[in-house]
Amino acid sequence: MDSEFSLHYSNKVFNDLVETSKNLPNDSSEFESIQLSINEIRKRASELRKDREAKQVNHTKAHYLLAGSGISIEDVDNSIKNLQSKHIIEQHFPNKQLEGELDTYLRLKKDENILSSIEKLLSTASKDFDSFVSQNLNLDWEQHKDEVRENFGILVKRKNMDSNKSGFRSVTPAVPKWGGNNNSILDSSSGFRLNVNENYLLRDKFERYAKIIHAFNNARQVRRDFPLVNEIISMLNSSGDSKNRQIMESWYVLRDICTSKVDDVVIRSRLYLEKQFMEYID
Repeated sequence: MDSEFSLHYSNKVFNDLVETSKNLPNDSSEFESIQLSINEIRKRASELRKDREAKQVNHTKAHYLLAGSGISIEDVDNSIKNLQSKHIIEQHFPNKQLEGELDTYLRLKKDENILSSIEKLLSTASKDFDSFVSQNLNLDWEQHKDEVRENFGILVKRKNMDSNKSGFRSVTPAVPKWGGNNNSILDSSSGFRLNVNENYLLRDKFERYAKIIHAFNNARQVRRDFPLVNEIISMLNSSGDSKNRQIMESWYVLRDICTSKVDDVVIRSRLYLEKQFMEYID
């Protein structure tokens, strides 16, 4: 009985001595607690791994120092392994170790903002166009058909001569017509004929088109390259007619398709829209 009591008392005294010894000064008491970020620990661990094969150094003392400061090597190692596949951007960082990740983030954010602006601009333009069409375009073509034709100067109404005032017949033979009556709106049954000479602007446009096609045919016969698209775009730009805006835009798209080295339609369309947007904001 006395031996058991003495053994229990000895164990208690020994435990008290061990707890008291922890408060005694030691070699590591002068070191402050180590507080490093996960990125700094990862960087230093990577540097240590590089030198591990070249230098066989005993890091047991360093492990003891970290353990004495309250840092578990196993927990740090597990945390680094879990964070290897994640992008960590700290709100406050004292050095420039995250500049690469920050530049990547800013570049992606910039591209996202540009694409969002283009999409928003196209959506707004589409809504404005639909609103303009709904407010200004009258779809009652049967009522305004003659007015539209006369305003464009392409078709001139053929006046029917009164049989009481006309005492003669035309001796000019009828010109053969191609196709049926249902294939053309310019035949005699509709009472209209094509008269380019009645409109100076229309005649001038026909002449310029004819000159371009004539030069194109001459170049083709001698097997020489001819910038047909550029010539037509130049002609449309010099005409100053607001009605040619959409036609000229179509020629711009055709020129971009001919000169582009990218075969993918989606990528080529995106590049053209980005180029058009940059020209618009400039």
